Amino acid sequence: MEQFELPANIKQIGSIGDGLRIYVEDYVCSYLYTYAEAGGYQERVAVLVGRYLVIDGQPILFVNGAVQGKYTEVRNGLTLFTERSMDYAQSCIDQYFPGMKIVGWMQSQPSYGVYLNSGYIDVHINHFKKKYQVMFVMDPIEKTNAFYTYTKSGMTLEESKGYFIYYDKNESMHEYILQNKMNDSAENPVILSSDAPVPPERAPVASGLRARPVKNAYTKETQEQKRVLNLLVGLCAVLFIVSFVVGAGLIQNQDRISSLERELVQLNTSYKNLALMFNNSAAPVFSSPDTNAAVTSSPAQSTVIQENGNLTSTPANTPTPAKKPSPTVTPTPVPKNYTIRDGDTLNSISVKFYGTSDMVPLIMEFNGLNDPNLIVSGKTIELPPNQ
Repeated sequence: MEQFELPANIKQIGSIGDGLRIYVEDYVCSYLYTYAEAGGYQERVAVLVGRYLVIDGQPILFVNGAVQGKYTEVRNGLTLFTERSMDYAQSCIDQYFPGMKIVGWMQSQPSYGVYLNSGYIDVHINHFKKKYQVMFVMDPIEKTNAFYTYTKSGMTLEESKGYFIYYDKNESMHEYILQNKMNDSAENPVILSSDAPVPPERAPVASGLRARPVKNAYTKETQEQKRVLNLLVGLCAVLFIVSFVVGAGLIQNQDRISSLERELVQLNTSYKNLALMFNNSAAPVFSSPDTNAAVTSSPAQSTVIQENGNLTSTPANTPTPAKKPSPTVTPTPVPKNYTIRDGDTLNSISVKFYGTSDMVPLIMEFNGLNDPNLIVSGKTIELPPNQ
């Protein structure tokens, strides 16, 4: 087994558990971020180059370089390596990274975080079959990344708890970057429909993959428009809430005003009923003078009267006029029906036809009324016979 010393200048990302330990050279990590960001909102892939060692029984993976994923194709929303892509990667390894091998691959997915698409799981399992080969998922927009490694069963992938970044001279990577510009037209993927025929020399590495939403069509302008639209939607939502609160307050105030109006109407009706009952039932306190009225004596009282402009005194036994009897209310003959008029109440109707308000319950019973205050002007009601 090749002897290899662990780097001294390292930085731990996340927590380190059992299983494969991953060391990524800082220059490689920075380059992968720059390469992914250069694609904007278009997915990009790259081949990871390095060494796999076992030191003191601990499996360790060193990622010392990265090769652009050129000559790729997009099928069903997945960016796939072709045979030409892998040939290009191997030629770069032979030229810039001699003695190293493919230890995995990188897949960027702008604004999607480190979500692991099931279609890319199939790509990895079918074409990166060695147990130490890893998948590095990164989001250049949200600045997040994660390594995925094989589970113990080897049937699927799981996210690694953490990894190490180490700092060392990397002349091989530096030389590769100088000779391979990121805006090379050969790196742009060819987009194929799911049913388009594929030339043999450009056949994709993966086959039978599940569909994934295509994100390649997004541009920075489109993203900015989406942000403005989201802002407008948020403002509209705030205006709607404010309008709803104000409207609810107005409705509540209107209900209070309506309730106050009903109370005023009831109070006015009660006042009219009370005034009508007082006018119809109250007897006069004093009778009007009548020269022909009978005279009664009042021995205990003397009266001073004025006669022909002279004042005279009368003795204590001078007769005084007698009081008239109080007039009685003669009820109006009771008709069979009566049409309610403005200002009428059941009390006033009862007093008008029966001379008393005691007939209100019987009038309500005759007409099926539940509330004596709820009568309608213009409606004809039946009147019970006067008993």
